[in-house]
Amino acid sequence: MKTTNALLQTIKAENCDYNWYPTTDDILASVKSHLKGNESLLDVGAGDGRSLKYLTNGTRYAIEKSKPLIKSLDADIFIIGTDFHEQTLLDKRCDVIFSNPPFSEFEMWAQKIILEAQATFVFLVLPERWAKSDAIADAIKQRKAKVEVIHQTDFTVADRPARAKVDVLKIELAAKVYGYRSPDLNVDPFTLWFDTNFPLNTNDDNANDIGDAVKDEIQTQLVAGQDLVSILEQLYQRDFNKLLNAYSAICDVDGSILSELDIDKKVLAGGLKQKAASLKDKYWRLLFENLEKVTDRLTATSRSEMFSVLTKNTHVDFTSGNAFGILEWVIKNANQYFDQQLIDCYSTMLEKANVILYKSNSRVFTDEDWKYCRKPDDLSHYKFDYRIVLSRVGGLDTYWSHRRGELAERAASFVNDLCTVAHNLGYDTHGCERAGDFDWESGKKCIFHFYHHTNETKEQLFQIKAFKNGNLHLSFSKSFICKLNVEFGRLVGWLKSKHEAAEELDLPLEEVEDCFDSNLQLSNDYQLLLGVVKAA
Repeated sequence: MKTTNALLQTIKAENCDYNWYPTTDDILASVKSHLKGNESLLDVGAGDGRSLKYLTNGTRYAIEKSKPLIKSLDADIFIIGTDFHEQTLLDKRCDVIFSNPPFSEFEMWAQKIILEAQATFVFLVLPERWAKSDAIADAIKQRKAKVEVIHQTDFTVADRPARAKVDVLKIELAAKVYGYRSPDLNVDPFTLWFDTNFPLNTNDDNANDIGDAVKDEIQTQLVAGQDLVSILEQLYQRDFNKLLNAYSAICDVDGSILSELDIDKKVLAGGLKQKAASLKDKYWRLLFENLEKVTDRLTATSRSEMFSVLTKNTHVDFTSGNAFGILEWVIKNANQYFDQQLIDCYSTMLEKANVILYKSNSRVFTDEDWKYCRKPDDLSHYKFDYRIVLSRVGGLDTYWSHRRGELAERAASFVNDLCTVAHNLGYDTHGCERAGDFDWESGKKCIFHFYHHTNETKEQLFQIKAFKNGNLHLSFSKSFICKLNVEFGRLVGWLKSKHEAAEELDLPLEEVEDCFDSNLQLSNDYQLLLGVVKAA
């Protein structure tokens, strides 16, 4: 292995310096103290592989863009990606992910790794300002992760010195179940996010990549009358057979020839096995991308949770039987997600100033009950007025100068989730405004609409004013807040009937009639509903 200085000179001379700052020994020691040493480990931005060699004796995977650094990697390190911007981690399964990302892009790298990691633990080396990042906070929240700073240091005496002060984070992504660890992959926000973070085209010619040619072939066969599941099964079998043939060919090569070429047969076989597993995941994701009739009705967290479970359980062959079994699971679980996401979205708006107790609720809550912004322990049977103020989801984005005129990410995610919940309550918000459609200014009113099919007009659903102090002021239409209050009360068990809802919420019965039990539920006709098979 070349010295650090020699490698630095080479990568600079070849214009391949992508902010490689070798991880220091004290950082690596802090991480290794939390490992057994035999884990399969992926290093994102692996450099010359020194971190992989130090941290584990198990299977080693690397993502690295710089060609000179790739050449310096030991033969027992599997390269499973180059440009991190063009990779997805969803099909790269291992025990641990480690990354010392370029500090100019640390937020994007950290967010992507946390959201997509198929690993029990993630260790990140980040500038100490990571703690102020809404994007990283959101990613941690979406994954329901446990985060711990295990070391604090700097790079002043590193092989490539820098003044940056860093935190070493240990991020736990799996919950303990009866003493064992079981992956709990709750990934991140969706509609546009899903299209961005589940890419099928990785810009290379590997046999297990699904690019434009395959998409065109799928479209051609759909036009010809075949159903999507059958098409994907045929294409998967074709590509999987190519991999099997390649594996067999390697096994047939005389071992002495491979030795002369300094090729480790086991390493090649391991790489092919990883590609075979990736191929399965890629075809499953292609099927999942066609579930718009479900995914368009899911909030960010719900999509994350559903697709986390799906990707966790799709390391199997792509067959029609397996596909239909998974589609059935999707329908069965989608209805639970539709209900839970309404509860979660409604609960996000719970603040002292917004709460109105039910008619029969005589409990009195003092300021002490709400101390430290906590929810009173015995708070129940409440509703919201049509005007509310939110102080804990964020307001205008004032942290990043290039994002002026936008909401903070948590606020934007909440607003978009609210539109999704409204859609499931019968308000057609498809094609209507989302948080990113506005040029936000402090105190400026932004109106969100839905399409009223009977009147054939767009009508106001709610309006929002965002402020630099992190507050959002919301004003709901009368019918929307009525549905939210009624359905939340029904789903948490406070309202058992339309009559009880009318009485407790102090509303005319005719207003409650259209609200009670109005949240979307899918039918069991899952094959035709999802549009992935032909009608009989």
